[in-house]
Amino acid sequence: EELYASKRQEIESKIEVSTEEILRNNHIELKALLFRSIKLPETIKVSIEQKLAAEQEAQKYDYLIQKESKEAERRRIDAEGKAAANRILSASITANILKEKGISATEELAKS
Repeated sequence: EELYASKRQEIESKIEVSTEEILRNNHIELKALLFRSIKLPETIKVSIEQKLAAEQEAQKYDYLIQKESKEAERRRIDAEGKAAANRILSASITANILKEKGISATEELAKS
């Protein structure tokens, strides 16, 4: 449709020039030529519709790729945050802290 719409003026101009020439050869002066509509052959209409459908499908896939890319980036950032948190926890846990936790757990078991 867009292709047809953009070429409409060009098509009308060619038709007008051709018609004016034919009429001039027959000693008829053309004052104005009004176009109500230009009907395309069915094959061209189908081709235009198929092209538009293909473009929409391509846009859909571009959107899906962009969406998945953003989701992958979000997951990467989340994983980096968790990894940083784990590094901080790992750095703060020392052998003495683990030993103390073990003693506390043993004491709790002994009480029960």
